[in-house]
Amino acid sequence: MKSGLLVLLGTLALSLSSFAAPEHDFLAQKNILIQSQDPLQVFERTADNPKALFQRYKPKLDSGSKITSPLQVGGTQTHPTVKVSIRKCVAFICQTVDLDAEVTIREVSGSCKKNYAMYADLRRSSATLSDTYDRLDVTICYQQSKTNEAQLQLAAYAHRAPQYSGGVVQKEIMDFLQLQVQPITQALAETLRSNGSTAPLSQ
Repeated sequence: MKSGLLVLLGTLALSLSSFAAPEHDFLAQKNILIQSQDPLQVFERTADNPKALFQRYKPKLDSGSKITSPLQVGGTQTHPTVKVSIRKCVAFICQTVDLDAEVTIREVSGSCKKNYAMYADLRRSSATLSDTYDRLDVTICYQQSKTNEAQLQLAAYAHRAPQYSGGVVQKEIMDFLQLQVQPITQALAETLRSNGSTAPLSQ
């Protein structure tokens, strides 16, 4: 049991290190279980169609924010676009932030059985967002421990834009991006279920 835990921790550390450079800010880490007669097929079918994932995505907001333009998911199956406008108020000052992202998922090299990376290009978003973070990066480590069971280890990072500077705005943007990791993970779990996983959604 100890050796298995050490292997898992070592694998996760290698996965995290791929985006742990100073130009990235860590957001969150999540795990998702896949249960199926062919877990790899379920995962690959899901990774091949990120649009289906984001069609299930529901943005999460804090108490000072509200959606002013509803979520729109367009583009192709492999390169979906995600658009939503959010009005954010801090200390009686309000501003509308337009999120306009193009998403890609591709296989990358790594130490896991399968290694993928999901990139959400934020450069077309409003300047408040794109001048702080120009990309959302998620590493996806696929590890299969049993014939009918596999684990996805996700680590999410915000990539700093060339104009990046710390401060109140940066903190608010980072808080918003951190809030999105949970609903994206939930949407991924739901998409895996639709592609054949029998694992419970609440893990």
